[in-house]
Amino acid sequence: QGERDRAMSHMHATRKQFLDSLAAVTPAQWNFKPAPEVWSIAEVAEHIVLGEDMLFEIATRRTLQAPPDPALQTN
Repeated sequence: QGERDRAMSHMHATRKQFLDSLAAVTPAQWNFKPAPEVWSIAEVAEHIVLGEDMLFEIATRRTLQAPPDPALQTN
């Protein structure tokens, strides 16, 4: 349970860091694309959020709800 709690705490902390890193971005910076084929900050952020949501779902559904695997534990 302790390891699971630390993992969830880490996920919440890194989410906050990510959002904090975007807080000062202006609308012009948010949407700027140096070239048509290059992603804007908005597009990169969306990609990160969607990927994080997918990983969080996998972690909570498959990993955090499963019983601990003694073979994976380290001392």
